[in-house]
Amino acid sequence: MPFQRNQKKKKNATITTLLVSLLLVAFFYIEVSAFVMESDSYRVQSDSLNIGGLRSQSANYFEESTIGELATGISESASYRLKAGYQQMQGVFISMTSVDDITLSPALGGLTGGTSNGGAQFIVKTDNTAGFSVTIKTDSDDGMIGNENAGTIFHLNTATPEVPDFNFNSAPANSSAFAYTINASTTGEIVAAFRNNGSNACNTGSTETDDNCWISATTTPRTIISTTSRTPISGATSTLRFRAIVSANHNPILLPDTYVATTTLTTITL
Repeated sequence: MPFQRNQKKKKNATITTLLVSLLLVAFFYIEVSAFVMESDSYRVQSDSLNIGGLRSQSANYFEESTIGELATGISESASYRLKAGYQQMQGVFISMTSVDDITLSPALGGLTGGTSNGGAQFIVKTDNTAGFSVTIKTDSDDGMIGNENAGTIFHLNTATPEVPDFNFNSAPANSSAFAYTINASTTGEIVAAFRNNGSNACNTGSTETDDNCWISATTTPRTIISTTSRTPISGATSTLRFRAIVSANHNPILLPDTYVATTTLTTITL
């Protein structure tokens, strides 16, 4: 009777998405996976008829063994690669939806200033029972850069480094600030830094609100979503919000331009 063994080292599967703000343009990769059956609560990615099997694991590896299948293994030609058998075809699935382009609005005057907002939702789907995480980073630590004149809407400097500000309603005099916040449809998915005490502080308490806990993206990836379980079939929805505030009589003067910040979201299985 054939005996099939599949030994896997635990590793992450990564999907990277590109987000450009003000004008904010997003490019997302989405993976499509087939499945054999589903209900309102569950989906079976693949199945087989066999007579036995076993799962065992250590700190670094897990092993799944299946007994009873015929003609298993990997076959390939110049154009195709076939993974035959339950253990060969089984794998972790993760995807992220595409998102519409975002333009922060309203347009702001370089002398009069004002507040401009925008945001987008993204949905992550995975069958990984250990969950997933999402990180964010930007290509510049300065802020939003003008396309033509290289002016800058500066990144928000929070009161405590690496801790989001509870409120973000103004920028320093004669200056500017640009920041983001994250919310999730499922309580507990956003990391502790974006939760608050319900009154005046972030990175403490368990309250999750839509318009609090603002921080600037940096060139170092920051985790914003982290879960310890698979998503529902419909996926896990998160909302990323951006805000730019320009004070009156900005110094140096902000010339008419389109100011852009390029932001990268990365989701991986855990």
